Amino acid sequence: DNTNNNFYLTGVQLEVGVQTPFEHEDIGTTLSKCQRYFISCKGFGSGYSAVAMFRSVYANVAFGAVGFPTEMRATPAVTLFDGSSNTGTLTEDGAAHNRGCAAANVSTRGFNRATSNGTGSGNFSSAAGAGYAIVGTYQADAEL
Repeated sequence: DNTNNNFYLTGVQLEVGVQTPFEHEDIGTTLSKCQRYFISCKGFGSGYSAVAMFRSVYANVAFGAVGFPTEMRATPAVTLFDGSSNTGTLTEDGAAHNRGCAAANVSTRGFNRATSNGTGSGNFSSAAGAGYAIVGTYQADAEL
């Protein structure tokens, strides 16, 4: 005998009170239920996999539709990450990582703007006609 003894238990449903039939739920249904509370697109292998927007030529705002895979239970707090996983930033293609910004116009179904706030390595580039792509990943949290 040693401390590596493992005990595996599956296919059990514990209930208090009245007994009901065992519920078999597919993984897609379970995942959708979880994503109503929290979604993370970080760590998909590419730092640019979830957010793709284009910066407005005349303002520090990037526009683009980012839809959540399922409707969240409440309007979530959204945290953006650039290609280097810096928090509260996105990567501006043709310029730099770490462009400080925040998700804007957030709803239970997604968001469609990122507003530059000057943190990180600075605001989005403002060169006239330079409609750069703004890319990165996000986490959306609508926990209780």
